[in-house]
Amino acid sequence: MDKYKLVDLMDWGRVLEELEELRRLRRLDEHQGELKRILRYRQNWRLRECALQCAKEVTLPRDDLVEEICAIMCDEDSDTELRILAAETIGELARALYGKAESMPSFKDVDIPGKMKELLAAPLVPIFRQKLVAILDDITAAEVGQHG
Repeated sequence: MDKYKLVDLMDWGRVLEELEELRRLRRLDEHQGELKRILRYRQNWRLRECALQCAKEVTLPRDDLVEEICAIMCDEDSDTELRILAAETIGELARALYGKAESMPSFKDVDIPGKMKELLAAPLVPIFRQKLVAILDDITAAEVGQHG
């Protein structure tokens, strides 16, 4: 039986400790459902931030986790810093998986570069726009480098 439950999100200190332990043990892939649940928990920004940092280290991300991270990136009601972290996380996951694939990965028909371009078509806080452009350029460069 797994001792990492991540059940009581109100006991956020313990959840943060368990997430750090899972990261240290490189067992985050086994706990993607819990990461997704934490990302949906809007009552604690620290937990969501930590879950996004942990998601960067997932080696084989599931579609539902990527969709949840994309949802945060696109959520105008989320904090700008959290949206930037979500975009960085998506960028890292896409780059990592792209290195193992023939083409830019898509998650359950979520076109990552397309999603970022959609965001860039709308008014954004300048720092978020700059980060999105940089991440999109990086992803695009990886794709061109792979085929060029």
